[in-house]
Amino acid sequence: MKSQLLFPSIFKLIGVILLLPGLIFGYLFEFQGYVPSFLRYGTNRGWEGADNFTDELVITFIVTGLLFIGFSKIKNESDTTVRLRLNALYWAVLVNCVLVITYFAFGLLGELFQISFIKKTADVGAYFIKYNFLIPLPIFISRFYFLLYRSKQKRKSSQLYFINYGLYTLIGKIIAMPFIAIAISAVILFAMSIGTVWGIDVVYGALASLPFLLFWIWSKEKNEIAIIRNTRLKAMQVAVCINYFLFLACTWVIYGSDYLIAMSTCIISIQIIFLFVFYYKLYRLKNKRSENLIT
Repeated sequence: MKSQLLFPSIFKLIGVILLLPGLIFGYLFEFQGYVPSFLRYGTNRGWEGADNFTDELVITFIVTGLLFIGFSKIKNESDTTVRLRLNALYWAVLVNCVLVITYFAFGLLGELFQISFIKKTADVGAYFIKYNFLIPLPIFISRFYFLLYRSKQKRKSSQLYFINYGLYTLIGKIIAMPFIAIAISAVILFAMSIGTVWGIDVVYGALASLPFLLFWIWSKEKNEIAIIRNTRLKAMQVAVCINYFLFLACTWVIYGSDYLIAMSTCIISIQIIFLFVFYYKLYRLKNKRSENLIT
């Protein structure tokens, strides 16, 4: 199984060089309010980071560094390492979905039953949601190198399990469709409503689709043979790359509360992009197989 989205091995070192200053300056900016003088411009426009490029540069360095580290070829690149990398990436997206759903579920329980412990951890949880766009990449890299270590030790690699196809999966997907349509509409409405107050309510409401998105991307197709499984994994890689490219573009062109909405949108955008990419690839795959049968 060959992957076409891998950087040369030297990019791993470049990724580390970008990541370290990104993390250091990110910490200083977020928790110490430090802004390098050479990154300042103009006058403050009323929100944090509005008179400098520090946060834009920090996020660009961190995201680009993590992408370079995760998607750079290793010394002995093979079909096995490609499979492990794509399995780890898919696993990371699924785990992040579970973590976010768990966060919102505990938050809801805390409000309903006035659980003080949960309320006290609200500040930490706020950072988790605010910077959730970063979470899948460290999980992916850690998982990939863990699987790589296990394979070198001749241990059996952990399998990436999916929900088996059945009537309940089909019903679940049908139920999920309107929620996913709402999520897609919310993203479009946000793009049209930049600068308005109600944009944030629309996007936050769309986060209710996350459990259904998780169910969908975790479920097998009716006849999920090896080639469809490989297509699924490659589609996730494409979706992650597209998502982070769009996010970095938003980082440099959107400001203030609208940017916070864009950050929140990343919680559901990878899954939505994946569904489009996966079913487009599946459609092309079926057409290609039909053409081969005809000829």
